[in-house]
Parts: sequence; C-alpha cells; structure tokens
Amino acid sequence: MVSEDHATSPAEFGAVDVSADPGGLIRFLDAANAIAGLRAAKSALMEQLVLGRARAALDVGCGVGGDVAEMARLMPDGTHVSGLDTSETMIAEARRRAASLGTRFPCGSAMPLTCPTATGDLTPAGQPPSCSMSRTRRALSARRLA
Repeated sequence: MVSEDHATSPAEFGAVDVSADPGGLIRFLDAANAIAGLRAAKSALMEQLVLGRARAALDVGCGVGGDVAEMARLMPDGTHVSGLDTSETMIAEARRRAASLGTRFPCGSAMPLTCPTATGDLTPAGQPPSCSMSRTRRALSARRLA
C-alpha cells in the first residue's frame, strides 16, 4: 500500500529494491496495465513479434512479468519464455504471478547481451529486428529467436 506521506514516482523504477515503497511501484504497473490504450498498444506489439513462430523469447525489464505471461500464451508448446529485470522485488513478484506457466525469471542486466547471428534477431518493442543497436538500445523489451 502506498503510504500517505509518499507518492509513488515512475522515476523510482531505477531503484525499486531500495524504494521507500516498492509495492507502490508494483501497483503503479498494475494500474498502467489496466488502461485500455496501453493494453491495445501492447497487443499490437505482441502481434508484430510473431511469437507463434518463435522458439524462445526474453522480455528485458519485465517488471512483474505480465508481458512474459502473454508471450507464453502466444507461443507454441515447448518454447522457452523468460523475463529479465534488475530488481529482485519485481522478479520475485513475476515468479509468484507466473508460477504455473513454466517461465523463467532471472535477475540481472541486459547489458551483457549480444546480438545473435543468423539464428535469431534482437527486437526492441515496436521496432524491426536489427543488429546495429547501441548499448543503450540493447536495453530492449523483447528478444525473439527464430
């Protein structure tokens, strides 16, 4: 619950685990994901990822794992879906929410990720696949392996 003397700020997502109210940040994400326009935009992005043909997917900055759960629903049986976040708090909540889905949620940074060779593509949300991403852009929202 958000304390009355502390307003949750999206700026706190960079330091969720040391935030005065990490639960408030989780509630912030839940409230944002309840907005019809955001749900429609996410649905369109999921469609662009063509997950029905993917073997694996990684949601970087997965938060509480809502998009990971949706990716798992859209992907064929026997595929692997993971969510990565730097926050132990977010990862713990994602694991709790997706416990029955067979998804994985490691805690860590996307910065060590490299662009795959011809075996797949690195896809930032809403962008065509590209291997010419800067280090900053490598903080992507989805990785699909063909």
